[in-house]
Amino acid sequence: MGTMGEGVITVKRTLTVFFLLDKSSSMSDGGKIDRLNDAIPVTIEALKQVLDGNPNLRIKMKVIAFSDEADFYVCSSGGEDLENFNWKPLIPNGGTSTAQAIQLLCDQLDFEKMPKRGYPPVCVLVSDGYCTDSSSSYDAAIQRLDKEPWGRKAARIVVSIGNDCDETSLKRFVNKHGQYINCNDARQIVDSIKLVTVTATITASESKDTPNTDGAIESKTEDESDGISADPDALF
Repeated sequence: MGTMGEGVITVKRTLTVFFLLDKSSSMSDGGKIDRLNDAIPVTIEALKQVLDGNPNLRIKMKVIAFSDEADFYVCSSGGEDLENFNWKPLIPNGGTSTAQAIQLLCDQLDFEKMPKRGYPPVCVLVSDGYCTDSSSSYDAAIQRLDKEPWGRKAARIVVSIGNDCDETSLKRFVNKHGQYINCNDARQIVDSIKLVTVTATITASESKDTPNTDGAIESKTEDESDGISADPDALF
């Protein structure tokens, strides 16, 4: 995908932002689901500011919502370009199939499904509880995520909500490129999700790493990089 101006073609590199969103019944307590539904469009608008200042960047959104089961939400597994992404509020019900959501994420992080020469993805998991899938299913999902080349290179972030979440298990989703944030108060959800998503997107879009044809990670030189620079503080 590219744009043309004054005889010059600009080839855009794609950065995929994944949201894994808990819509279990417990999210209806204390205004949690309402704040989550507020957070996504606010974050989308902040990401558009990043996009506006960087003509070489394309941002694709993919959302996985989970309760008793996990499935793609708002858009299909193919995702949606940021400019065309429209949010539809989540309605809470059921359990917390976190393992299923992570397995769907792993399917998407497969080398053949990720954009060629794309930036490392940003993966944001938001949950307030304990996974209701079996512990062995959760173990298998995390192990698979750790084995995927893009899974290792992704910024894997958790925003947990409240004091009743399974912090130990949720922290296993996080890697060295990501972070763990707990929101004790539902009022913190909007700012926390926006901050970590936008900051991670800016950082990932400056990366020089991309998997080669064998799925291994290779680094680009400084001259080859078409990453961007931006100050996340300017967006808040």
